[in-house]
Amino acid sequence: GAVNKTKEVAGITKLTASINSANNKLDSLYIEIGKAYAEKYGDTEEEPFAGLLQSVREQKRVIAEKEAEKAMMKGEKICPACGASMPEKTAFCSQCGAKMDSDS
Repeated sequence: GAVNKTKEVAGITKLTASINSANNKLDSLYIEIGKAYAEKYGDTEEEPFAGLLQSVREQKRVIAEKEAEKAMMKGEKICPACGASMPEKTAFCSQCGAKMDSDS
């Protein structure tokens, strides 16, 4: 009756949540694989990776430009070694210890 139907719906809901969780984990693993591949083979000419990796490099360039622009607006500069934001007058990066360029 109604009790069995409620248990069935609850069981299906629980399984659906478990499947969704496993799919999310799988997606995360694929993302990690993609990042690892991009870091190791970022200059490959092999398709379909070459075009995708070029797009990754372009997006990283855009992000770096926007981060530098944001830092300037905040009176900061970006560490050329690690990308951390520092106060304008900082001589060495507090994150990685790199010497800050006077024009960074």
